[in-house]
Amino acid sequence: MRTIIKLAFTLLSFLVPFCVFAQDSFSALNGIPGGQVKSIQFDAAGQVYIVEDFQQKIYRSSDNGNTWTQFGPANASVYDFLIDGSDLYYS
Repeated sequence: MRTIIKLAFTLLSFLVPFCVFAQDSFSALNGIPGGQVKSIQFDAAGQVYIVEDFQQKIYRSSDNGNTWTQFGPANASVYDFLIDGSDLYYS
């Protein structure tokens, strides 16, 4: 019986810190409507581009992800894309 209690205490001592510190670790992004990121690209100027799966649009951030603006084709559903210099390729 003492072995079971020791084992339970040992397991809890490892699990509790992860549960406590896992809270409040995410924050909302400005400008992206929701969903998951399907693809991510970086250009030579340091801008970040993503495709999200909710509206299937490309979004661009030039301030390390603090704000996002829609980029690229407005009336197309984008599944994947490639930035090559100043050229945008998407499907």
